[in-house]
Amino acid sequence: MSLGANYYGNMPDNNVNFTTRNLTDNTAQVVRNLSFVDYKIYSGQADLTLNFKKVQIETGAKYSQFSNGSDIGYFNLIQDDYIIDPDRSNLFNYKEKNYAAYISASKDISEKWSAKAGLRYEYTQTNGFSPIIQTESENKYGKFFPTAYISYKANENNQFSINYSGRINRPYFRALDPFRWYSIQELIIPETQAYSLLSTII
Repeated sequence: MSLGANYYGNMPDNNVNFTTRNLTDNTAQVVRNLSFVDYKIYSGQADLTLNFKKVQIETGAKYSQFSNGSDIGYFNLIQDDYIIDPDRSNLFNYKEKNYAAYISASKDISEKWSAKAGLRYEYTQTNGFSPIIQTESENKYGKFFPTAYISYKANENNQFSINYSGRINRPYFRALDPFRWYSIQELIIPETQAYSLLSTII
């Protein structure tokens, strides 16, 4: 039997100042972006291997918890003071708990053939809250994931196998936050209607 526990935490703090300039009327806007993120990950796992005469059994369980609090501030410089822009600033708190258990059995059929089959169950609870827009989202879901493979050892240097497995496809953290996010794309429009935006990192 093996037991393990892990903890990871980080609190990155970034401060970026930049200027945007509209080339059509030569107006400039000075912006300050402050971002603070506090995320923590806890996990614990137990695994057990049982060796019998004809088959090997592996079983175990794992628990993990993830929490993330983000505070993104967007400030415009107006008359020597940085004034927060609430439409572009964001607060978001997210928590996720995962429970998992598995069991598998493997067997050497002969000197050249071996096989393994198993079943894993995962259950997830998520909670996301955005204080800015007062939106909360909760999800609970669980699913079984089977695994199986068969292997053939042709010789000391060559081995062939066929396997099947299933995994959870988890969304990116950005997709869980209901707040608006921006991306810059290049637009091709007639020269008479063209506008340019120049950004310089200070």
